Amino acid sequence: VEAIVGAVPMPGIAADGNLSFAGAGVEVAGACGGAHANGNLSSTGGGPLVATTASATGTVTGAFGPAAKLPGMDEVVIPDLNPMNYCGGANFTLTAVGGAPWIQIGAGIPTPGLPPGWTYTAGTNTWSFNGTPLLPQAGTYCVQGNVVAAGSTGSAVAPKPMSILASGSIRVEGQPYLTSTHPDGIQLMAGGDIYLSGNVSAGTISYQGMIYAGAQCSGQGNATGNGQMLCANGAQPAGA
Repeated sequence: VEAIVGAVPMPGIAADGNLSFAGAGVEVAGACGGAHANGNLSSTGGGPLVATTASATGTVTGAFGPAAKLPGMDEVVIPDLNPMNYCGGANFTLTAVGGAPWIQIGAGIPTPGLPPGWTYTAGTNTWSFNGTPLLPQAGTYCVQGNVVAAGSTGSAVAPKPMSILASGSIRVEGQPYLTSTHPDGIQLMAGGDIYLSGNVSAGTISYQGMIYAGAQCSGQGNATGNGQMLCANGAQPAGA
């Protein structure tokens, strides 16, 4: 046998390292609602409600609701993905030339300036927006640098169609209501860390699509995501 081609089932959240849950109220639900660590999996406090399995290559400690606790399992291979490889067809490309922001719209020629609603901090190579239901513009953003998203982006009844691919890290806070525009269903993909938070209305969805961090993941608040979170636990890229 030279190759086996087929679907590889992945849990709702998986980390290529240790994974921990704190407090109560966290829920990993659905047919793929499992949690896996290529390391040790742990919870403190009331623990999360995990629908299927709580597994790890190492130990599994703490409460995980109805999930079967499965220590000593095989590794779940989390791919090493480069966000910049998924930028084909992006609606907006954000980069910096000589410390000044530049924008490329679609397949056009890059020009100096910022897309509506965005700001740029040259010292940390960070692109930021304080979202409203109208801004920033919908679309897939390919960002060379870091992204900080705050404010009330989109709304519960009209989520913002927006995907972000960043070579650095991505931080989302405020009241986000996002849905993926990327053809592969990517919501957020960072070469560095992913930090998710948000205080949104009960029963609403903040993220709809895959969330991937090349480095580490952190989540807090009461946001709900419909998709998968993968944390590759790699080294931080330069500048992230």
